[in-house]
Amino acid sequence: MFSGDLLTFGSDPEVFAYYTKSDGLEYVEPPAYFRYELNVPHKYDPKHSAFIERDGIVVMEDGVAFEYTLPPTTNAKDLFTEIKQANSMLGEMLSKHNYSMLIKPVINYEVEKWIDKPEDYSSCLIFGCDPDMDAIEEDYSCTVENALLHTFRYGGGHFQIGSYDPKVVELIHEYWFPMVRLMAVLVGTVAIKHTPYPELEKQRAFRYGRPGRYRIQAWGLEYRTPSNSWTNKEEALEEMVEGAKLAFELLQNPKRGKELLKAKLDDTIQAIKTANSDLATQILQDSKVF
Repeated sequence: MFSGDLLTFGSDPEVFAYYTKSDGLEYVEPPAYFRYELNVPHKYDPKHSAFIERDGIVVMEDGVAFEYTLPPTTNAKDLFTEIKQANSMLGEMLSKHNYSMLIKPVINYEVEKWIDKPEDYSSCLIFGCDPDMDAIEEDYSCTVENALLHTFRYGGGHFQIGSYDPKVVELIHEYWFPMVRLMAVLVGTVAIKHTPYPELEKQRAFRYGRPGRYRIQAWGLEYRTPSNSWTNKEEALEEMVEGAKLAFELLQNPKRGKELLKAKLDDTIQAIKTANSDLATQILQDSKVF
């Protein structure tokens, strides 16, 4: 049996530069605006232009959001430190141009401002450019969708689990289906338990925050359900790391893992889709006996 000490953890939080209109609402200013209108220095890439590269951290463009690439860590404390450092880097850059950073699951977007702009703004007007998969909704198929009539955009805080040990990665890859479901019960619920934005979580779950979303990666697995709302709360991050370790332990104990999924998966789906913090908390408390 492999130890949880062999695991690595990461995230690629998406955060927003924003402005406030006379209606009092917050609207996202896409990174492309900073490249083209404000001439902020960057390393150009057709999909993910990089604005900051320092200490192993990359702050890049991802549609309307700024996304972080963070080095994998073996513990919650180091990952939280990396997220804070990335926030500080981006915040410093934005403040030079009189913008601030917003970390919320959903933000308003003035689509009409960008429809007639150069083709480089096109990624701000679509959904689904990089396909993902779902281990719970069997009929899910990720497709590129036109978002010209959609006036909201969404911020993810995907949770990544992997290892430097190729045998551990091989195990996660081979049993990805139960692993994703275990992550839903033990990690997805943590994000809901701690969210300060339940209504926005429900709104995001209409498309992005569904309970079983994932991608297989060379280094392991990316659980894509959580929004960005947990990423600046250290207690939530610590619980997610512990939950991921338990999911990995139960993956290697199929009888216990199946018992947990039978007892708690349906409730987990409901808790995540409805952003029910009380139900999520109960699921996590009950899961400790498995």
